[in-house]
Amino acid sequence: MIGARGVLGSLCLCAFTFLSRAGELTLVRDGQPVATIIVADPPTRAAAFAAAELRHHVERMTGVALPIRRLAGGSEEAGDDGAWILVGESAATAALGLHVSDFGPQEYLIRFHQADRSDPSDRSYLILMGRDKQDFGELDYAAPGTFPDFFDEQGTCYAVYDFLERVCGVRWFNPTDYGVVCPRTRTLTVAGPDVRRSPHFKMRGAGNPTYYGMGYEHGVGSLWDTKSPGYTQYVQKAHAPLPGEPGSWHVSHTKATRNISLFQRRMRLGGERQLCNHSMAGYYGLYGKSHPDWFAQGQPFNAGSQLCYTHTGVVARVAADARAYYDGAIGKDLGIFWNPRLPNTFPIEPPDSSGMCLCDACRALRNDAIAPVPYSNNEWSDLVFGFVNRATAALQKTHPGKRTMTLAYSGHAGLPTRFALHPNVDVQFCFAHAQQPGKTFQYRHELELARAWGDEAAASGRSLYAWLYHTAWSFAINPFYQNRCEPFPPYTAHAIAAQFELFRRCNYRGMYFCGLCPEPDAYVVYKLMDDPTQDVDDLLDDYFSGLYGLAAAPMKEFYLMAERIWSDPANLPPADIPVEGLAIHWGWLGTGERMTAFSNLMARAKAVATDEPARSNVALFEIGTWEGMVAGRRQFLERFKAPDVVVVQPEPGAVCTGVVDVVVGLRPYNSTAIGVWDQNVTPGWHRVVATHDADAMESRLFIDGELRGTAGYLPAGSDNMELRIGGNWCGDSVVGAFRGAVDDLRLSPTVWHATGIPDGDGGAAIRLPLDEASELSVVSAVAHGAPLAWTEGVSGRALSFDGASTVYLPKSGFSDRAGTLDCWVNIRDEQPQGGNIVGTSGGYGFHLLTPRGRGIQYAVRTHGLQVDYLVDGQVVGTRTCWPYTSFSWTNAIPGRHELAVRVRDIYGLTTLSAPVTIRVR
Repeated sequence: MIGARGVLGSLCLCAFTFLSRAGELTLVRDGQPVATIIVADPPTRAAAFAAAELRHHVERMTGVALPIRRLAGGSEEAGDDGAWILVGESAATAALGLHVSDFGPQEYLIRFHQADRSDPSDRSYLILMGRDKQDFGELDYAAPGTFPDFFDEQGTCYAVYDFLERVCGVRWFNPTDYGVVCPRTRTLTVAGPDVRRSPHFKMRGAGNPTYYGMGYEHGVGSLWDTKSPGYTQYVQKAHAPLPGEPGSWHVSHTKATRNISLFQRRMRLGGERQLCNHSMAGYYGLYGKSHPDWFAQGQPFNAGSQLCYTHTGVVARVAADARAYYDGAIGKDLGIFWNPRLPNTFPIEPPDSSGMCLCDACRALRNDAIAPVPYSNNEWSDLVFGFVNRATAALQKTHPGKRTMTLAYSGHAGLPTRFALHPNVDVQFCFAHAQQPGKTFQYRHELELARAWGDEAAASGRSLYAWLYHTAWSFAINPFYQNRCEPFPPYTAHAIAAQFELFRRCNYRGMYFCGLCPEPDAYVVYKLMDDPTQDVDDLLDDYFSGLYGLAAAPMKEFYLMAERIWSDPANLPPADIPVEGLAIHWGWLGTGERMTAFSNLMARAKAVATDEPARSNVALFEIGTWEGMVAGRRQFLERFKAPDVVVVQPEPGAVCTGVVDVVVGLRPYNSTAIGVWDQNVTPGWHRVVATHDADAMESRLFIDGELRGTAGYLPAGSDNMELRIGGNWCGDSVVGAFRGAVDDLRLSPTVWHATGIPDGDGGAAIRLPLDEASELSVVSAVAHGAPLAWTEGVSGRALSFDGASTVYLPKSGFSDRAGTLDCWVNIRDEQPQGGNIVGTSGGYGFHLLTPRGRGIQYAVRTHGLQVDYLVDGQVVGTRTCWPYTSFSWTNAIPGRHELAVRVRDIYGLTTLSAPVTIRVR
C-alpha cells in the first residue's frame, strides 16, 4: 500500500495485489486543496501536459490550483496526507504494478481507490495514466509549440480528458472562451467506475493539415471568409482579451491559436499517423525533362500530367522511393509535397488530375462498364491499383513486410475488377460527397463503395481508412469569395452519425476530414471519432443545452430546420442544370420564407438567453453564422432579380367560351430565359442578329440593323453545342416548332456590335445558305418530324417549317461564352404556340424564337424555368420547357374565375402575376 509517511523505495509490489476499491475522493474541500497531482521526475511531455490540463480545469471549477509534485524513485518521502492523483507513469504507479509498456496503442486507465480507514498506511488515490511517448522535453503550458504532437502517443492526456468529462461534467463544445463548460463548486468530490479503453477509431484527423490552426474559425466556428469584417468581429468576440489585456487583433489571434490547439487535443484529435495524398504530384517537376516517356501518352504534357502506369520505369521509380523512405528518407526528400514521414505508411497515389494515359497497355485496363455516376467510379481502378500492386511487389523484394498506402479516389474509387489488391496495400477511401446527402444518387453510391471496401478489407485483413470531404460549403463559395458571400450552413449531423455507424461496422481504423464541418457537426464528429456508439441526438442535446441554456430550444430548432433544408434533394436544382453556388445557397436553400423563419428563431433565442454564457454564445452564433447568412441572401438579391410575369391574354373581364387560351408576358432578368424580345415584327423577311458576351454579361438583339434591346446573362460554359433549327425538344417530343422560314444562317465566335451587321463574312465559323442540297448535307444535318421543305428565300432557296419539323446539327462548333447568331427569318403565319427558330439543344446556350402570335425573342440559357398556370389559386397546368408563354385550359368551368401565373427561375426566385378576372360561358 502507499503509506502516508512511507518511503516508496521500500514498498513491495506484492502488497498491491488487491482489487482497487472504488469510492469517493475529495480533491478540493471548502475552497482548499486536499489532493496532490503526482507526476514522475522527469515526467513525459504528455504527462506534464495532462497534469497542467487537470490542474487548469480543477481551478476553473473550484478556484483552487492543486499542487503538482514530481516524484522520483528511490527513497523520496511522500510528504502529505491527502489523496494522490497519479498522472502518467511514475514510481507510484510502478509500485501498483502499472507500467506504460503494458498499455496498448492509445490505451489509458482511470482508476479510483478510497483509503481503507482501518489501515492508517493506506492512501486514497486516483490513477490517470496511459501509453505515452517517451519524450521528456520541456513543456510550456502557454506555448502550443511545446505541446505533445497530435500523433504522439498520449494516453495519459486521454485519461485526464475522459475523467474531466465523464466524472466532473466538463464539456468542450468549441475553442472559444464561452465554449468550455466547467461546473462551479467549492468542494470537488469525485467517484466513478474504473475505465480502461482507447479511442475507437485509431486515426482521428481533421483539417489541412491536422494542425488546423486559425483556419478552424473559418468554416467551423464561423462561415465568414478570413478577409471579411465579419470574421474579424467573430474572432475578437470569441477570443476576447482578458480584463487588463490590450484589445487588439494580435492579442485575439494569438489567444485563438492557443485555444484552438488546446481544444483539438481535448477532443482527442490525432492518434495514428496514417495519411495518404497525391504523392506523385511532384513527378513532373522531378522527371518531366529527363523522362518524358514516363508521362501519359495522348494527353497534354504539363505540371498536372498523369503518368503511364504500365511503364516499367515508373514502377521502378516508385519502388525505389519506397525503399528510400523505409531506409530513413522523409517525404520532402522524395518530392512529396505534403512531407509524410514514418510511422506513416509509404503513400502511392497519382496526381489529382484527369487525362489518364492513352497508350495501348493503359487503355486496355480501362473499365468501360463503369457505374452511371459522374464521380467516384472504377473507370481506372484496374490501371491504378495494378500499378500500385507492381510497385508494392517490387518493394517486398528488398523490404519484405513493408506496406504501402493508396487512395480509393475519383476514377479509381471502386474496387479493381480483374485482380485482387496486393495484401500489403492499405487503402484510404475518399468519400467525396460525405457532406451532401441531398445529392441522393451520388451519396448512396459512395456509401455502397464504402461498404464494398469494408467487405474487402474484412476478407483481406488490410487496414482501411476514410478521407472525408466536408467541404461542400467551401467548394460552393470559392468562386465568389471576392464578393464576400457566405454559404447556407451545411448541417448534416444525422448523416454523419449514419456514416460513422457504417465505418464502425466495416472496421475502418480511422478517418481524415479534409476540411471540417461547422459547429455543432464538428462536435459530433469529435465525439463519434472517440466513441461511435454514442447517440447523435443525445450529443446534440448536450451541445445545445450546454452552450445556450434557456435558449437551447430555439437554437436547436434553427439547426434542425437548416439540416432538413440542406439534406433534402427537393431543395436543389436539377442535377443536369448548372447553377452557381450563390444561387444554390440563397435561391434554392435560403429562400425568403425560410430566412424569415430563421430570423424569428434568432429573436426567440436572444429574448430568453439572459444569463452567461448563453447570452454570449447566442451572440457568437449571430455574428459568426446568422449575420453571414443574412449577408449572403442580401448579395443574392442584389445580383439577381425575380422574373416579371403578366397575363397578356385573356384581358381582364373577358368572356371566354370553351377552351381558355392563356398567353403570358414573361421577362426573367437572369440567365434563365428570355433576355431580349420584340413583339412588333411585321410579316416578311427580316435580318436578325443576336449577340452574347460572357465577359460583358450582355446579350443584344438587332432586327434589320436596329438595336431592339439588351439584357444580361451568365454563360453555361458549353462549346461545340448541338444546334437545332425550327424546333426544340422536351423529353422525346418536338415542342416549340416554328412556322416560317430561315435563310442564310451564320454563327460567329466574335461579338458584332454597332448595327449588328458586319462587313463581309464577319468571321463566321459556320455559314449555312440553307439552299436545297447545300451545306446541310455537308454537316450531316438530320431532319426530325416532317421531311425537309423549301421555299423562296432572300437569295435562292430557304428552309421552310410548317410547325411539325426541326433540323438537328450534331455539332455546331459554337460556344455560348461569346458569339453572334445571324440569319434571315420570315415569320410567315401567326404562331399558335411559341416556336424555336434557331437554338442549342436542351435549352442550353442560346435561343432565337418567336412567341405566340408574332415577335422575336433572344434568350440565353433558357432552361430551368417552371411556369405554373393557376385558376382560383389552383394549378391547372405547368410548363417546364418551351413554350413557356402559352397554355390552354381545356377543362374550363363556367363561371367567374381568377387567372394568375407563377414563375420560378433556375435561381429559385418566384413571382406571382397580378390576377386577371374572367368569365367562362
